[in-house]
Amino acid sequence: MMLLPIADDEELERIMMGYSPKLLAILAEAKRQIRQEGGISHYDFWETT
Repeated sequence: MMLLPIADDEELERIMMGYSPKLLAILAEAKRQIRQEGGISHYDFWETT
């Protein structure tokens, strides 16, 4: 168990997200997919955004 000082709600949210198994799994899968299949170019990203 770890105790961390929390300054505000945004910091609490960042800490919770950083330790979320579900979010970490989503990010790991995204990284794997980008490595395996490649990503989109910077230009294409901003064209679709």
